[in-house]
Amino acid sequence: MNIQLDSKVDGSVFVNVVDLSGKSVFTEDLGTVSSGESAFSVRLDKELNSGIYMVNVSVDNNMTLKRIFISK
Repeated sequence: MNIQLDSKVDGSVFVNVVDLSGKSVFTEDLGTVSSGESAFSVRLDKELNSGIYMVNVSVDNNMTLKRIFISK
């Protein structure tokens, strides 16, 4: 999964993937970023089933939520 950020603040970046039942199925600390544009590549576990997931990316407790579809 590729993540592109345009952060307005410096801070720690975390990604959390949640299934539609609300269960967290993947989390990763991506380190820190400076304000501005950044890009990350995240390798998700092969154990994730096909389906719709919510991806929460947070920078210094500022959160963005996106929906993704995984197809195998």
